[in-house]
Amino acid sequence: MAVVAAALAWPCSARASNPGLTPLGGEAAMSGAVTAMGRDTGMAFYNPAGLGANRRGQFNMSSTMAVLRYRTIPDAFRVELPGGKSESATLTSLQPLILSTSTVYTKYLGHGVTIGGGHFASNYDFYDYTGHLSDTTSRAGLNYAARVQVDGWSTRHHFGPTVGWQVLPNLRLGMSVFATYEWRRDEGRIWLRAGPDPERIDQNFVAGDIDLKRSTYAAEAVFGLQWEFLANLHLGFSVHTPRLAVYERARKHSLITGAVVDENDVRASLFKFDTDPGAARRGRITPVQLVLGLAYEFRRDRGWISVEGDYSPRLFLPRNEVNLRHNFNARIGARVRASQHLFVGLGLFTDRTPERAINDFPQFNIDYYGGSGGVELKRAYKLGQNERAREIIFSTSIAVRYAWGTGSSGAVRFDLTSGDPSKLSYKTGEVRPVHFHVWSGNLAAGMYF
Repeated sequence: MAVVAAALAWPCSARASNPGLTPLGGEAAMSGAVTAMGRDTGMAFYNPAGLGANRRGQFNMSSTMAVLRYRTIPDAFRVELPGGKSESATLTSLQPLILSTSTVYTKYLGHGVTIGGGHFASNYDFYDYTGHLSDTTSRAGLNYAARVQVDGWSTRHHFGPTVGWQVLPNLRLGMSVFATYEWRRDEGRIWLRAGPDPERIDQNFVAGDIDLKRSTYAAEAVFGLQWEFLANLHLGFSVHTPRLAVYERARKHSLITGAVVDENDVRASLFKFDTDPGAARRGRITPVQLVLGLAYEFRRDRGWISVEGDYSPRLFLPRNEVNLRHNFNARIGARVRASQHLFVGLGLFTDRTPERAINDFPQFNIDYYGGSGGVELKRAYKLGQNERAREIIFSTSIAVRYAWGTGSSGAVRFDLTSGDPSKLSYKTGEVRPVHFHVWSGNLAAGMYF
């Protein structure tokens, strides 16, 4: 049966390469462009030089309190019929997500040095697509029923120390070192039944079940600089090193069953179970990323406006299943003091994917364009005379974000063009354009002591 070989390779691991959809920290969630002027603990991930501007200890927690990802793929699932006819279905995934994105503690040691450590969840995604097509109305001819169901989820975590140093009144440097853990799981199932009439639709069938798992332990670092090269003009620069895979486990389980009845009424059946440990990746799995930002600081601590861009070069490593193109993204944001205790932030951003090609379903390559906005409330409370600090400051920020995505996606094709119910075959394809929508709300709370 021709479908068997194809089903054993389906689906490939879905790829998600849009980390900008998950902001890490209140300032990033509100305004986006923080490389040149950011100060909160999220800077341990974006540009640790910003921590050097703080003279107090900080403890911040940030969470993506509500994410709604609405993804539709038109013509993603099709049954091709004799005479050039076909039936197709739109696959839809609507998933709410909740995620604690960052927890960071920093302490000022004196002499311009701030150290700390924390956890960042830079990626989290879940998808679930289901489609069904059937035609069981023909009394003599081709009757079929086909179904596709795929789901999966992925997550990436960063853990590690950070340091920011105020070298000169107008110059700061910083560095963070992260151990990373990434987990991916993808499951896929296909069913196809076909018969000459409704009563015998089950006489020819194929069913496939694939389970892919991959856990990756890796490391990366971030080096940063913030420099006020002219009065109120700030330059920010950060280098995110390639992520280096140190240890990886990949596992693949597949179960294929099927049966067909040929023209001589001879029945052939298939049962095949396969377990593949998979090839483990070592070394680089992402390219270096360079981020450059420029900000203007308003007088009397009224806030700032900033613009920045990031660039990552092409990386092609077949042994690690990496094939990434040159990629550039841009962000513009503002953070403005609206009152003594209230700040308002606004931003626009792009989050384009570096992925080059789609090999299977449910892979997709999507470029996102979006905006953000939010508010931050800071309240200072005086402490007793015997306390080391005069006051403690509590901050709370709420931000909302929307991103519109466009690009291409993999597709599933069942081939019944021969008109013979015993000839079942399967192939993959690609559809373009597809449009995704992502709505999210971010909540961050912190203390300065």
